[in-house]
Amino acid sequence: MKKFGNLLDVLPGVLRNYSFPIFYADGAAAASLSSSAAAINNNNSTESQRRIVPPILGQSSNTGIQNNSAARLAAAFRKARKLPPLNKMVAEEFQGDNLSNYIANFCRWAANTPVPHRFDEDLGAPDSNKCLGSETKIQYIGKHLKDLRLNIVPKHPDFDGLKDVDRDHPTWWTDLRTRYADEADRFKAKNPGDEVFGHPDVIPLYRDLRHRRGGKDVDWIPDDPRVMVDVRMVMLSLVKKKSTHDSNIEFANWVYDIFDACGRGGEVKFQNYNDWRFDYLLQVVDAPWQETKVLDCYARACLPDDDWLFDFYVMKGAFYMCELGLFRTEEQVKKGVEHAVYPSLHSISDNSVAKKISNILTQEVGKKLGKDWEDLERITSRGLRSGSISQLSMYPGISVFEATALTGHSIGNLRSYLDQRNIVKALPAANALHENKSLYTEPVLPTLKSINAGPGGANEEAFKKLVQHMFTVSIEDFQPGHKHYIILVTCALSLIRHYQDIISECGPGNFITSQLFMHAKNARITDGGSPYNPYTNSTAIVIERWSSLIKEDIRCRQKVKDAEALKSDHTNSTLVGLLTSIASDVGDQKDESAVLVRDLATAKSSQMQMIEQLEASRVSLATLEAENASLKQQLKAEKDKYHALSRFVKENMLKSPDKTTSSEQQAPPVGQKRRLDFGGDEVSNDVEMLGNALEETTVSNSRGLSSALDETTQEVATMPQAVNVNPPSSSSVAHHTTGRANSNLTESSSHTNASLELNQNNEPPGDKGKRFLSMLLELANMGLVKPGTKLQGIALPMSLLLSNPSHLTYCLEVADFTCDPNDVDIVAAYSKNDVSAEITQAMNAGVRIEDAVYEKLFEFERRTASDVRQTPGRSIGGFAKRIKKYKNEIKEANNDPRNISKIPLIEVVELQLLIANNGNEPPAAAQSQVQEGGAVALQPDAAAAARSEGVSSVAQVPRGRSSVGGQRSIMSYAAPVLRSSEKGEEGGDDGRVGGV
Repeated sequence: MKKFGNLLDVLPGVLRNYSFPIFYADGAAAASLSSSAAAINNNNSTESQRRIVPPILGQSSNTGIQNNSAARLAAAFRKARKLPPLNKMVAEEFQGDNLSNYIANFCRWAANTPVPHRFDEDLGAPDSNKCLGSETKIQYIGKHLKDLRLNIVPKHPDFDGLKDVDRDHPTWWTDLRTRYADEADRFKAKNPGDEVFGHPDVIPLYRDLRHRRGGKDVDWIPDDPRVMVDVRMVMLSLVKKKSTHDSNIEFANWVYDIFDACGRGGEVKFQNYNDWRFDYLLQVVDAPWQETKVLDCYARACLPDDDWLFDFYVMKGAFYMCELGLFRTEEQVKKGVEHAVYPSLHSISDNSVAKKISNILTQEVGKKLGKDWEDLERITSRGLRSGSISQLSMYPGISVFEATALTGHSIGNLRSYLDQRNIVKALPAANALHENKSLYTEPVLPTLKSINAGPGGANEEAFKKLVQHMFTVSIEDFQPGHKHYIILVTCALSLIRHYQDIISECGPGNFITSQLFMHAKNARITDGGSPYNPYTNSTAIVIERWSSLIKEDIRCRQKVKDAEALKSDHTNSTLVGLLTSIASDVGDQKDESAVLVRDLATAKSSQMQMIEQLEASRVSLATLEAENASLKQQLKAEKDKYHALSRFVKENMLKSPDKTTSSEQQAPPVGQKRRLDFGGDEVSNDVEMLGNALEETTVSNSRGLSSALDETTQEVATMPQAVNVNPPSSSSVAHHTTGRANSNLTESSSHTNASLELNQNNEPPGDKGKRFLSMLLELANMGLVKPGTKLQGIALPMSLLLSNPSHLTYCLEVADFTCDPNDVDIVAAYSKNDVSAEITQAMNAGVRIEDAVYEKLFEFERRTASDVRQTPGRSIGGFAKRIKKYKNEIKEANNDPRNISKIPLIEVVELQLLIANNGNEPPAAAQSQVQEGGAVALQPDAAAAARSEGVSSVAQVPRGRSSVGGQRSIMSYAAPVLRSSEKGEEGGDDGRVGGV
């Protein structure tokens, strides 16, 4: 029994040192595995290469799970290296030193590959952000080596003399374990959080590979699609499809900043304006780059570029202009991100930022090469850093110290002796990355002097207005007079410099240049004091001219800089002197060219002005011809009206010739206030007075129209053809008097004589057909509509050419009475020459005001639009007629002696209460007879009697009484006709002749 007892004591050790044969299966895991092991071994694989270890005596379930995990890691490695699967391994694959090389490649792959927990053979579908540690992976590699030693190559020479499988190893394996740990630590330090499971070999993204695929204009996919993938392609794709509601330009700035700084993906979120400064000696922006979770922060020189996509100022300027990159809300200020360059990344971890940028890169490359491209997942944010560092290291003449000043790589103890924040140290690497000819020359920036916009220049004010329109700024440092304003000015100049370049690559309708043109148009920029003309493409011409001037200025100054850079090479001193002399000559030629360009611009401007004057003359001629035709029609209409009224008067005078003769000597002058009775003896006297008044008024109008027609015809005949003739707002047609038109013959004779004199001096056209909305917008365009003020208080200008300005005043009074004051404030911003969204809002507000007046008038009339057969129009004359009718009702209800223009409006409910309190509410028939100026319209039967029996018979009808019970004379009936004759109108807004 003692022997058996000793045997039981040593059995666990024997079992631990004995390895059962390992077999590989294509099916599922053995049913005897634990549930957790089974779950791991059944991870979405079509051809299983798992290592199935049956439960053995003395082995825990954990050991079995680890063995299976080691087999899966080996299977993933062999699949990535495109080797046969585990169940098809043969000894010939590992002959000689191939075994050590195989394990070395396995270690290198594992050290540079993030492996997630619960991984499968593709290292995909991780359920968390956790990945296996480096120690765990090297243990799995050791288990795989042990399996090879026991089952595939047990007699390999490298294992000769090694007895203990767990303790005795080849010397190369011990060395590999040490080197593996160092490599794994380097990978972790270089790629914090930017892991792509299963794809350690990322594709480097270089600046521009167009020269490698056949030229700058080549846009086809060659045999190797990877030559199509570069940083420029990704940024151009983002900018070209930019629209109003996306952040594509911000995405492009993320990509640009990471590549330009040789940084890691997540580090772009730490950019802050408080760290920026502009170096006036070197002419660069120092935007320091901070590494993730460490104290390292090193200088970064931001440069312009001949390629607009890699110009720091163009990319930032587009971001500020198109996506409000310098505007911060109150909530953002409270969160402390006012000075963050990219506030949208503030709440996202740096690891998530890196993955977000990787997704953007993958999406844009997928659109170009297809989403099924096999290497698409190898496009990550790490490729930006890899590509920029590789391109930087290839630049001739750059030293390791100059390169690491930008990349941030460690160079041992020497780094402690270098000033990482010195911008001078970072300038050579920046020049190399931007492919400049000299590493040590400061960049050439666009200046205000090149477009004559410097202090005291002719374009100084125009450019300041343009910058103010382009950028919405809430950060104080970017306001005029503060430290970052020079950056904003340079951004604006750079966008203008590359204006044509952006259009050529993105099309004329691209978002960036469209926004620039819109802001320039709103600012009404001019060049050299030339007048702004909205009818020409002067805005586009100015931008293109400025763009050419800036490019030419930079080209000349860059040549001088390149020549100066050669001074450091003493062997080229003679060449330097020659180039300096040439540069001086070029400068002189440039000055002469600038003078010639300005002279040419002046000549072109004069030519454009002459063309505009000729066009204006043609328009003026057409206007005068149209007015001539209109005056002829008015003259003909007045003659027809005169003949018709003359016949009417003569027919009535023939019925009582005796009384007419006897009354000629007693008739008072026209316009004298006189009350006539309806007695039979005075009928002929009334008819005679009516005939005289009509004849005198009509003849006066005819004379006025004839005089205006002759003057217009003479002006057309004598008008010059090659000079600027302004459209005759008041030259061919006299201004309307500000007083109200005579609306009743009972007013003073002096007023009547004034009306007749107005007709003889070319009275302006009537108000018929002038819509209230058009007149309201015209007032706003003139700047007469002010926010917070009443519309009724507007002083109507004579340039409106209104025959009766009171019509428009009545409409404005009702608008104040019923519309929303906020709509008035919005309408005040209206301008004919503007096409922005604000102007569209102003027009919509004007429509709402007109609709409110339109509906209110139906309310005044106690009816709706459905109650009438023919829907009334929206002209100011039609509106005013209905308004005056309502104000007459108010006047009679209040017994108010004032003129209706002085009577304030009240609601219909208040009017009804007044009528009820007075106890004299008029019947509906009486209300319908109320006319302007207190006149009463003829009833249908009275009108019929007038047509059949004449005026004398109508005068006896008792229906001609006013609403207050007073008797009306025949002159009251004639008042509408006389008013129409005085105004030169053919009829009311409804197409009917007023009065008789």
